[in-house]
Amino acid sequence: MRAGITLWRSPPSNFYLGNNQLHLWRFRLGAMAESGYCFHGVLSPDELTRAERLLTLDKRNQFITARGSLRLILGKYLQVSPDQIQFQYNQYGKPALAGQQQAISFNLSHSGEWGVLVVAREVAVGVDVERIDPDLQCLQLAQNYYNEHEQFLLNQYSPLRKRRGFFRLWTQKEAMLKLLGTGFRTDPQNNDGSIEFMTFPLAAAYMCSVAFKGEIAQIRRIHLSDTDLFYDQF
Repeated sequence: MRAGITLWRSPPSNFYLGNNQLHLWRFRLGAMAESGYCFHGVLSPDELTRAERLLTLDKRNQFITARGSLRLILGKYLQVSPDQIQFQYNQYGKPALAGQQQAISFNLSHSGEWGVLVVAREVAVGVDVERIDPDLQCLQLAQNYYNEHEQFLLNQYSPLRKRRGFFRLWTQKEAMLKLLGTGFRTDPQNNDGSIEFMTFPLAAAYMCSVAFKGEIAQIRRIHLSDTDLFYDQF
């Protein structure tokens, strides 16, 4: 049975997360990036070090905002202070909650002005968002990075829809690889059908895909406004 998906709604008053639910959060980075410093207090030393390694101020602020938002949202589910959340990483760098918090799985992605976070309980998840770049050489990239099956699927799109088709397939590929936690070391062609996808426009000129492995009855989409995030009003 295919999972149902809700409209975008405001943050809930009750952060209950059922075993068959998946929560997808979206938040705008563009309007918040200039105030990225307000998240410094919740980030770990290694996260701040990673931010400092990024070459541009915009990239640093986007990273800080995305990671700060991740901590603020997860803190609501875990009922702990955001700065107390501890992460562990696999050999490829995929983060997970450490210790007793492991029952909750999550994945984070951001592109351009938007960040997305998927949260579930005891279900493997992955998410990817991409800005649909009108100047990107999609067909050339597809030849370099898509396997035979993905190229076949792309060729089914009409010329006018091929660019959106490319980003639809790309976000699905990335979401699956992030679920697996292996990066491009695994060929998505090897999916045995146990991984499901939900793909939709996140906003104008943005495509988003969620991948999950397990029984999910509902995907709840939650929009976190700038005010909610800045003033912790959720």
